[in-house]
Amino acid sequence: MSDPITLDFTYTEAQYVAGVRLHLSHRHRYRVDVPLAVAVALLGGAGLVAGVGGVIAPVLLAVGLVYLGLLALGWFWVPVRQYRSQPKLRDAYLLSFAEEGIEFRTVDVQSSLLWAMYLRVLADADVYLLYYARDGFTVLPRDAFSPGEEAGFRALLKRKVPEFVER
Repeated sequence: MSDPITLDFTYTEAQYVAGVRLHLSHRHRYRVDVPLAVAVALLGGAGLVAGVGGVIAPVLLAVGLVYLGLLALGWFWVPVRQYRSQPKLRDAYLLSFAEEGIEFRTVDVQSSLLWAMYLRVLADADVYLLYYARDGFTVLPRDAFSPGEEAGFRALLKRKVPEFVER
């Protein structure tokens, strides 16, 4: 049996926001939706400038701009607002990962979790997201790992969590 992998960290705003944005990029189609919203707004704007389209041109412009605004809010403002409005995200976290399970501690929480709780892992260059529900996840910043510890953690995740996706 190997030694547990222990992480002791406090989220920075940038780390937490990176995790939420990774989740959003995986759950939503920003690569399709943003160009689509821009195209609809441009089509409506072009119709207005050309004086064609009657009521359709301003409706297309409005729909495109509103949709683009909602996408921007969801990407830029919502993750920052989540971090700033939840004081518990600024607490110190102490997590210990072992073959048997996970010990999770904060100022207000002390629990032992079984690996079966986690459904999948999504990772990128900045964070790991450990999903316990469709939209529920724990953000683990990669820079919280000690040098050389991350390879063992990745191997443990791949053994214990059914799905591991790297972006």
